[in-house]
Amino acid sequence: MPDTEAGPQSPPAPKQSQPTVPPGFSPDGLQSADSSKRLDELLPVTSLRLWLLALAAAILVGAAVAYTAVTPRNVIVAGEGRVVGDGGIGLVTSTADGQFGSFSVEPGSRVTVGQRIADIITESGPVPQYTQVEGTLLGYLPSPGAPLKVGDWIAQVTLKVDDGKIGLVTVLPADASKVKEGQPVKVAIVDGPTLVGHIGPERSGSLSAARIQEGLGTLDPPSGPRVAVEVLFDEPAPAGYEFSAQIMVSERTLLQQLLGLS
Repeated sequence: MPDTEAGPQSPPAPKQSQPTVPPGFSPDGLQSADSSKRLDELLPVTSLRLWLLALAAAILVGAAVAYTAVTPRNVIVAGEGRVVGDGGIGLVTSTADGQFGSFSVEPGSRVTVGQRIADIITESGPVPQYTQVEGTLLGYLPSPGAPLKVGDWIAQVTLKVDDGKIGLVTVLPADASKVKEGQPVKVAIVDGPTLVGHIGPERSGSLSAARIQEGLGTLDPPSGPRVAVEVLFDEPAPAGYEFSAQIMVSERTLLQQLLGLS
């Protein structure tokens, strides 16, 4: 006779609920909608992080720019020149505005203090020019008819003192206004030592390349016009040697340079 008593039976497994798909929608469409919803939830957090990273980067860049702007930097003017022969040079400077006229003393002649060597033609007539030093007249810097202003160089005269502490450096006319008396100079003598010195009080007007080559006796003319500036060495230099120079014209911040402040 069959056993009618059945043992305990496990309850049937619950059926997994399936998402209700509205009419006209597919299950894939619902998954895409869920992904978009999660993306919308994450997007504000991601955007905030991006903004924070951008802000941090902007702060770092701003700090670097500010540091560069307020940190002093040396401003260098480069030039080339020559140690004056006989250890020194005297400069005959113009005492009037006008044009360079005739000269009465030939280059290579000995001159004394107060000797008349040339005339400057002005509207009121010729104005005699006299040497302020004694020595040998090297030559005249301006050409006949060249315009001159008060203080421009007319001629060079070698001095008796032979100490090798004077040179002439030529710089671009655009840089000449930056070069001031007393500024430190580092000079590298060609095939010689490296010396230090400072800018002296004397300078020329803007001279042509040919006049610079003739006046300084350099082997190669500069490229374009130059202004010749006096250099005073701390130690004696070999007379007649050419050199390259670096003049520290100022110590300015980038902000001062951008604003044109000296």
